[in-house]
Amino acid sequence: LAVVRLYNVQEKETRILAQLLAGVGVEVILLKGGDIRHRLYDDPACRPMSDLDVLIAPADLEKVRTFLTREGYVLAPWDLDPQPGFTSRFDNDIAFVTPAQNLYIDFHWGLHEVGAYYRLPYAPLRARAAVRDQQGWAALVLAPEHLLMHLSLHTFDELETAGILKILDLDRALRSLPLDWDLFLADAATFHLQGPLFRIFQEMEKLRPQSVPAGVMARLAAYTPDWSERLILRRESMSLLVASLVALWRYVPVRAWPAFFKGKLWPDDDYIKANAWEFGNRAGYLRHLLRRAQDET
Repeated sequence: LAVVRLYNVQEKETRILAQLLAGVGVEVILLKGGDIRHRLYDDPACRPMSDLDVLIAPADLEKVRTFLTREGYVLAPWDLDPQPGFTSRFDNDIAFVTPAQNLYIDFHWGLHEVGAYYRLPYAPLRARAAVRDQQGWAALVLAPEHLLMHLSLHTFDELETAGILKILDLDRALRSLPLDWDLFLADAATFHLQGPLFRIFQEMEKLRPQSVPAGVMARLAAYTPDWSERLILRRESMSLLVASLVALWRYVPVRAWPAFFKGKLWPDDDYIKANAWEFGNRAGYLRHLLRRAQDET
């Protein structure tokens, strides 16, 4: 009964959010649990969800932030801007908690994994998104090929610690989604995702042989990564740090690096105070950064 009650609360909050944002002209695309519990599972209540992930247009970020704050949603303190404009320039998600404080909602305006090295940008995802009936209301969801890519990347990002739920989601996606494999491979090449997709599919093949067509595996295997991506794909010491640094070089103009590092290394006082429960003070924040850097190596 507790599982059903939680499911009903989450579904209600999801509908309320979609309706509120639609009223101000903002589309949301359901991601991960909010989508796949309906698309991949016979009983959606049986698929647990800890928070709701949605995708929005990058241009709608400030509208969403302003509108939801006015409606009583609370921005997570760790997602406050460490410096003015930092989040919209350098991040790809923020989290709000609902007015009833019963659900966290992660808003993404791009899907980034593995230190932001691998990316699924908003525009092509929206171009092929589809409307799906979600128990009486029309929800916007990713195309099957993009859903499989996202689930695979998310699992690769946490490969050593991926729980049974991520593996089960992937297994169900491979067995039940109406996939166009030629389209999947074309988009994988466009987004430069062949390496992690091949690694994840190799692992899935060990669990359930012939989960992926042999021809698809052969075409993914033919991809040749450069030296930096080879290190990232090996998941060895320094791999995540290398991924983060290469992503910085690839996606952030050099002229913006001073603003990036200022926000990362020296956030303003309001950010430190809002997160005092975690850092304590500025020295605690710097120790926190150091620990994170050590974790990445």
